[in-house]
Amino acid sequence: MSLTFDRAKISTNTRHLTFLSPRQLLKAVNPGSGCRVAHDGTPLKNLSRDDALDLLDYLEQMQARGHGIVAWNGLSFDLRWIGRVAGDLRRAGRTALGMYDPMFQFFKIKGFLVGLAAVGKGMGIATSKSMKAADAPSRWCAGDHDAVCKYVQGDARMTVEIVSEIQRRHQIAWITRKGTLSTVPIPRLRTVRECLDDPMPDQSWMSTRIPQEKFVGWLGH
Repeated sequence: MSLTFDRAKISTNTRHLTFLSPRQLLKAVNPGSGCRVAHDGTPLKNLSRDDALDLLDYLEQMQARGHGIVAWNGLSFDLRWIGRVAGDLRRAGRTALGMYDPMFQFFKIKGFLVGLAAVGKGMGIATSKSMKAADAPSRWCAGDHDAVCKYVQGDARMTVEIVSEIQRRHQIAWITRKGTLSTVPIPRLRTVRECLDDPMPDQSWMSTRIPQEKFVGWLGH
């Protein structure tokens, strides 16, 4: 999950939601720090089961208090892997159903995926990615902690800035692979649970169709 900075209040048609960044969530697990550290003070390579369970506890508590949790592709990636590390996919699934995942909402409208960087450019967000997501795990394990932290901090800023713009404009704008600007209306952000009730869009034009199972196959396990 992405991380860092203060809570951003995002308004919907019915209430105000506070989207919590994972940096805050990790600080709840380990106050005063953004990550778990070993006895020598160096960041650990992996999140422990206990820390993952603590993180799920915190997410559940925040949702119960009326806070909103948002992550781009958080349904199929972030909550899924937190649940795997915690050894409790069912619990992670409950949190995932109540979260906001703008990419999943986009998918249920358009039928294909769109990346955070493409949306950031389309929405005119100044923050940009500092490295490829695929490179982050290996660079973290190689000890390049500062660079990876800056990368995930940038992702967090992008996510909150994008969500703010979606709420203000009531649309998602992105740069297509052809380099053109495209948009889709988003009257309001909807939870994963709400989006699941929507019918799948037409994918007959796609050479390789993307099933909804790609996102939700792990729920309930």
